[in-house]
Parts: sequence; C-alpha cells; structure tokens
Amino acid sequence: MNATTPALLLVAGDGTLRDENPTARRVLGDGTGQLCWDFMRALPETQGLETQGLPCRNGCVAELLASGRGARRIRVRIGNRNYELTCIAADADRVACTLHPSEQEAARAHESLTRRERQVLDGIAGGETTAAIAAGLGISAATVRSYVEHMRNKLGAPNRAALVARAMRLGLIA
Repeated sequence: MNATTPALLLVAGDGTLRDENPTARRVLGDGTGQLCWDFMRALPETQGLETQGLPCRNGCVAELLASGRGARRIRVRIGNRNYELTCIAADADRVACTLHPSEQEAARAHESLTRRERQVLDGIAGGETTAAIAAGLGISAATVRSYVEHMRNKLGAPNRAALVARAMRLGLIA
C-alpha cells in the first residue's frame, strides 16, 4: 500500500461505500456500492481479524456519526502488516476512512531496499536521468525503471519526486 497516498474510502451514513480514491481501488479493489464493513472484512488479508483490532462491523459508521466525537483512529494488523485506520465524520451523513501502513511499516520498507536500489535512488535524488543512471551503473534503462517501481512500492510513493521526498524523510538520503 502506498504510504504517502493512503487508501481513502467515502462512506455514507448507512455504511454504503460511495467512492474510493485510485490507491484504494488498486490496493483494496472496487467496493463501491457495498457496505463498508462487509467490504473490509471480505478482503482475504482481514479474515478473522476481530481480535486484531479491525473495528469494522455492522453499524460502525452510524455509531461514529452519532457519537459526536467525529473521528476514530486505530492501529490494525492485516495479514502480517501494521496499518492505521482513521475514520472521520466528513459531515452529518458521511465518513471518510483512510487506511495506510503505519510508520513502523514504512520504516521496515525502507530497510528492505537493496544496495542497487539505493544506488538508483541516489541517482534520482541527484537529478540524473534514467539513461544516465543506467550508464553509470552499467545496467539497462528498463532495469532502472524496474528498480524505481520496486522502490515506489516499498516506500509508498506515487512518483519519483515523492520517492525522493519519502526517502529524505526516512533518512535514506540527505
């Protein structure tokens, strides 16, 4: 899951999933029209997660809207990864929910960068083109693009600029 652009779900007061951002569709699939809690619980990674912290259940959206608190943030474990689920009352009849990897997961992702990925990252941060990075490392431009895509997935960055910014925040580059 993309760490810089969380999965965003817009849920009506009755629990019906009304809209998703591209990250949510890519990571979670299209759940538009389904009940939010049914959609979340149907994901293969969430099976049996009642004891793992996933608060999604019949009526949870209405409860949040009626509580007057306006927001619920909880850390959940899906599969073997830690996420933060935040549900916020957008107005009197809608809730916006975001799901993104926890900072702990983001830190773990950056530790998984290979030596070659770090070399490519240094080239990108230095403003080099794909062709220049490839020539400097003695690999093809297609291989550089593959490394960039792997790093974007690991660090949750939607593009190269966000990849560099994320790497800077994590202390991978100066």
